[in-house]
Amino acid sequence: YIQNGAVIGSDGFGYVQDEKLGLVRLPHRGIVRLGKMVDIGANSTIDRSTLGATTIGDWTKLDNLVQIGHNCRIGKGVVMCAQVGVGGSSVIEDQVVLGGQTGIADHIHIVSGVRLGGQTGVTGDIQEKGDYAGYPHMPAKEWRRLQVYLGRIPELFKKLMSFSILALYLSSCAVDSADQSEQESSAKEDAVKISKEIELIETANSDFRDGF
Repeated sequence: YIQNGAVIGSDGFGYVQDEKLGLVRLPHRGIVRLGKMVDIGANSTIDRSTLGATTIGDWTKLDNLVQIGHNCRIGKGVVMCAQVGVGGSSVIEDQVVLGGQTGIADHIHIVSGVRLGGQTGVTGDIQEKGDYAGYPHMPAKEWRRLQVYLGRIPELFKKLMSFSILALYLSSCAVDSADQSEQESSAKEDAVKISKEIELIETANSDFRDGF
């Protein structure tokens, strides 16, 4: 099933550098070979190979606006959601699921049974079955943990600044009595500066959140 606007067999994005002519288009003499029961969504494009064939395996389903580069080999039962892009000469084995807006670099190999979350950026081969997410791609469990840590950075920074203020105060209490007043004054000035920095950071974070 091929929906409106799909282009199958367009020239691949391949050029060679010529000293006189600049970038010269590389001829693509290959074909695209579709397996049985393949669905191609609206306005999706599949580039033909330089030589040989760009292949799409049986029962593979492509959503709208999917781009598959030249020389790719897509396995059986693969699902690609909208706006997925697969770089040229990549190999995606059977039963792989690619979430929306996932990007695959060129010459990548992904084994069977891999699932990629939306907007995942794959920059290297994936040799183990499982769930992946993020950019660059990582196991989905690690990515979710990282998102929790990133969300706590403002809170942790504020605590760190509080510890810095406490350390300055304790250091001022440990000096000799002759220098104590001068040290306390300096410590108070530093504490005021740090407090103002915290306020500026919190204001910036608030403005950033309000912008979204």
